[in-house]
Amino acid sequence: IVDRLLFRAPAFLRDAASVHRVYLSYLFDGKVRTDRNIEFARYLDFGKMTSTFDRIAAFQTRQLAVGTGEQSREMSVAVVSASFFGFFDAPPALGRYFTADEDRVPEGAQVAVLSYPLWQTVFAGRRDILGSQIRVDGMNCTIVGVAPEGFVGVGDRQVPVAYVPITAYAFSFRGPNYPKVYQWSWMEMLAHRAREVSLDRA
Repeated sequence: IVDRLLFRAPAFLRDAASVHRVYLSYLFDGKVRTDRNIEFARYLDFGKMTSTFDRIAAFQTRQLAVGTGEQSREMSVAVVSASFFGFFDAPPALGRYFTADEDRVPEGAQVAVLSYPLWQTVFAGRRDILGSQIRVDGMNCTIVGVAPEGFVGVGDRQVPVAYVPITAYAFSFRGPNYPKVYQWSWMEMLAHRAREVSLDRA
């Protein structure tokens, strides 16, 4: 368990030695506190201001209702930036991943990439599901792809059943002002260290 959670790189992660999770340290009640949760506004600032990382991505796993009516179930859904998939050497098993245009601030697009297990169990591995709709929380998402078998991202919680644009989720959950709010720490961040940049400098 310790090996899988703390030492072994996630499956398919590209250039793992240069990929880092970003944590914030700050004073809280006179003590230094370290937290992996970050505001989306700070994530945007980081992307504009950093020079030591050449790629960043936002992600979080949420328990959301998936499906409609009596077939709806609360499941783990990964809300991620379009840049998230570029951290992995994991071509889709079917279709494609969503694009930066579909992950544009503030509203994004209501699209979804299914996990391989969900595709197999709920959709019987059908190849004609692209363009179909799946209900994820308050969103009617168009299925654009299926992640490869064994792909779980970097989450240390339950394996996601689907991946949706983080902007679409935030817009649906909090409305259009979420990119400007510095009091909502809810997402996590990946960063890829630029070539020739040491860990200390980063």
